[in-house]
Amino acid sequence: MKNSTDVYGILISICENRYSRSEVNYLIEIFYRYSFTYLKFRYKHLNKVLLAEDVNLKELAIDAIAPLFERDESGLFIKIIKAFNEWKPKIETGQQAAFFINRIVAKSVEKFVAELLRQSDPFFSKILDSINYLIEKHGYSKKNFIGTTFIIEAETEKFGLLPDS
Repeated sequence: MKNSTDVYGILISICENRYSRSEVNYLIEIFYRYSFTYLKFRYKHLNKVLLAEDVNLKELAIDAIAPLFERDESGLFIKIIKAFNEWKPKIETGQQAAFFINRIVAKSVEKFVAELLRQSDPFFSKILDSINYLIEKHGYSKKNFIGTTFIIEAETEKFGLLPDS
């Protein structure tokens, strides 16, 4: 198995459009493992809500990361490259690259699950739309911490501390 330094090198080669098929396959495998684990532990209740349609967690994990590997007409992985280049602080080590992958996979899975829940339950969709509208209207932001999403008043909250309001 490759280490996190290799993951950083693979991300760099994808951004520079000089990657090999085996590097992409390895990256897909890492994204898939993160996605599967995230779904398995964060969304245990999905078995009851969504998996009645003969879809298993492995298939959901693949579907959740598939949009990250979209290519443009020139064959570039546009979403990965854009996320990598816009990441703050700039990714310069293997550990930072592993954290980056973890975060973009988590965001992709959250987006995918929200869409599945929207499709399966119109009432949930209406509630989610209302919450998102109020968050945007009043200038709040969402922060994920230890598997829980908090809605906080300002972006000034320090990461790692539970919000007080």
